Amino acid sequence: MKKVHVLGAGTMGAGI
Repeated sequence: MKKVHVLGAGTMGAGI
């Protein structure tokens, strides 16, 4: 989920 944090940082990766 490390890549999701970068791709979804502005969407739902704020918590990750």
